Amino acid sequence: MAVHSLEHLAARLQVEGISPGQLLEMPRLELLHATRLFPEELEFAAQEAAERIMPRICTARALRLATAHLRTRLPRLDAALAGGLSVGTITEIAGTAGSGKTQVCMHMVACALLDDDAAHAIYIDTERSFSPRRLAEIWSALARGEPDADGAGDDAAGGDGATHAADVAAPAVRSALGRVHVVRPLSSGQLEAAVRAIGQLAGGSHRVALVVIDSVGALVRAEFDRDARMKRAEHLTSLAASIKRIADALKAVVIVANQVVRLIDDGAGLCGELDGEAGARLQPSLGVTWAHNVNARLLLQCAHHGAATRRSIRIEKSPRSAQQSVEVRILRGGLAEGV
Repeated sequence: MAVHSLEHLAARLQVEGISPGQLLEMPRLELLHATRLFPEELEFAAQEAAERIMPRICTARALRLATAHLRTRLPRLDAALAGGLSVGTITEIAGTAGSGKTQVCMHMVACALLDDDAAHAIYIDTERSFSPRRLAEIWSALARGEPDADGAGDDAAGGDGATHAADVAAPAVRSALGRVHVVRPLSSGQLEAAVRAIGQLAGGSHRVALVVIDSVGALVRAEFDRDARMKRAEHLTSLAASIKRIADALKAVVIVANQVVRLIDDGAGLCGELDGEAGARLQPSLGVTWAHNVNARLLLQCAHHGAATRRSIRIEKSPRSAQQSVEVRILRGGLAEGV
């Protein structure tokens, strides 16, 4: 039997909606059924696809020079992260309720918009916590070079009701907000569909520099109870794979917010309860399956001392940084380093 050229086979696969990447990932029996190709043709197509999309080999020095980052604009944190948040990777922001996860996410959106006037950001808002006015406030302060503008102390962030809210009608602010695309999925299925749709933007007219999922666990926990751990693990594995693909395809920074759990022993091994008591042993939720899929993990820590609040960002996991903490403040103008 003569094996057709890769171009002919690619045309057949395109008719069935199968990309070269899917050709390497899908089970062979499923591919045979979907494409109606002979096994020899399918094997030939898979080998050629693997060779064509195989990453190029390069030196460690070249890789280091080519690595791009999204700066947090906090000098000590950027130094600790060896430049900032790495492009093409997943960074998890974890913390208790009220620790400032959404504030960090919106601060990073403002940073991405200011770094490149043509850059776009996508914000997947599963908890309905995204505030356009708050983002405008942060963006305006950073654009003026005043991250602590209008703020005298920690937790000065005012949200939609801020006393010193940014003028969202100003042309520059309107332009910035016009480059932020918000999606609000109602189920874990819609969340995964939204992530897949983002991947199709690669090579399009808009350059997506940042994707935020705030938060990744809200819908998953609501739909998968403790008796459905296997199904939840499978769903998280599939979701993480989709997120990794868009990070790589778009050459974008991906940030996912996550809650933390208090570890307890119920007699059958350690399990977790959301947002444990102060001083308890805490760790990000969603378990080991999810933890293996994030490239970097930043833990927001918050301690209250009377009317004062001390916050820090701890690098819990990073392929390029040692574990360390940097004190921060959340002000009307976004994040600022602690004093």
